[in-house]
Order: sequence, then structure tokens, then C-alpha cells
Amino acid sequence: MKHSPSPAKNDAALPPLSAAPLVSVIVPCYNMAEHTRSTVESLLGQSYERVEIVCVDDGSKDATLEVLASFGNRIKVLAQKNQGACRARNAGLKASSGELVAFLDCDDLWEPAKAEKAVAAFRAHPAAALVYHHALWIDERGRVVGPRRLPALPSGRIFDQLILSDFIRNSTPMLRRAALEQVGGWDE
Repeated sequence: MKHSPSPAKNDAALPPLSAAPLVSVIVPCYNMAEHTRSTVESLLGQSYERVEIVCVDDGSKDATLEVLASFGNRIKVLAQKNQGACRARNAGLKASSGELVAFLDCDDLWEPAKAEKAVAAFRAHPAAALVYHHALWIDERGRVVGPRRLPALPSGRIFDQLILSDFIRNSTPMLRRAALEQVGGWDE
């Protein structure tokens, strides 16, 4: 896991994490019923136990809501008319309560120790605003098909590098809620 301190050098220090921080994972869903079940199951199978799952159906016309309902009270489900992924992410953020927040697309999966490793990275780097890692590409059978190589990822203050190349894949970062609230969530 790579880490990044809070975005600006003059930002107020982020509050320390609690002993067992709650991790909120927001899953925006839109017409992906065939993948959504696996996505949620990958979150329910985390080795880190304090995970809150908030799925936001963004006006799906397929069976996504039925798939989400099948998980009962193990996940929180919100439904809204189609407004786009960024609005769905912000709605999930408002409905969540974790000190740490991650966003997972409804056709992506987490490895079983993802949350545990991310929390450990925050503990190892108390000034970090976010942690992230490589993403692997899998085919419909779950076989890894790429990338062919995993170059070293930047760490520390990475803003200048991000302007040149977006190397953080959408479903990989986990952020401190306090840092995310400083920047106002997702642009809608």
C-alpha cells in the first residue's frame, strides 16, 4: 500500500484514527446485476471485521436492486433516480459513518485482506490522507490477465505526479473521511 499525506502542506493535521476504525465502502451501482453480487460478496468476505457497505443504486433498470436486497441487513442500500456515479458516491458518503472511506465500482472486487492492509498502512503512516495500490485485471472466470508488470508506485506527497499521470485506479484508494470532507467529496 502506498500512502499520501493530506493534500496541502498547510492543512490542519488529520485526527488520529480510533483503535478499530470503521471502514465505509461505497458502491455505486448501475445496471450491473450480474457483477454486483460478487462485488458485495468480496466486501462481506473481508478479514477486517469493521466494514460498513453502502450500495447506491443509480436508477438501474435491471435486477440490481433485487440482488442488493438479497443481502438483507448486512448492507445498506440506497436507491435514487439516475444521476451519475459521482452523485451516487456522494449520496453513499452522506449515508456512511466510517472514519475511513473507500469507493468500489459494482463490477470490481476486493482481495480478502484489502481493508486490513489499508488500515495497517494508515497506522504506519499517521499523516496519510489516502492509501492506494495496484489493481489487477481479471477475466470473466476470475483469472488475472494484466497488467503484465507492476511498476513501483509513488508515495508521499504525490499531487504533482498525479497531474502528469493518473496512476490511482478508481477502486483502489481508501481515504480518511476528514480529508475527503476537506475537499468536498466528488465533483458532480
